[in-house]
Amino acid sequence: SFSNTRSNDELIKRGVGEEGEECRAEMRGKIYAWQEGAWKDLGIAIIKVNERQEDATKGRLLARQEGSGKLILSAPLNVFEVTSDPRQ
Repeated sequence: SFSNTRSNDELIKRGVGEEGEECRAEMRGKIYAWQEGAWKDLGIAIIKVNERQEDATKGRLLARQEGSGKLILSAPLNVFEVTSDPRQ
């Protein structure tokens, strides 16, 4: 029988538009959007912080819906620094 489900591992892989980016962190979470005066539940998503390979000071926060992999959040991160010591 046909199955249209994908595993979380497949969703964490680079999707369309993520070429030239490196994933620095990922997690599973619930996404909400403020629409027409109320919070709308957009569902469970794989949330990632990606860094541009050619410019490590730029990146983006993105989320893909679990199951379909549809991009539901993409926000730029203009000051991007990864340190091994969180106190820095």
